[in-house]
Amino acid sequence: MALARADARAGDLAKAYDQARIAVELCQREYDGLLSTPHHR
Repeated sequence: MALARADARAGDLAKAYDQARIAVELCQREYDGLLSTPHHR
């Protein structure tokens, strides 16, 4: 039973890690896009 809980928790952590990694990648792309875009005032 403890092994099943540990396995489920590992799956939850893996899912959270994947979501965070995707969010960081999207944020980095947005930031890079801002830096490469000429700013007009």
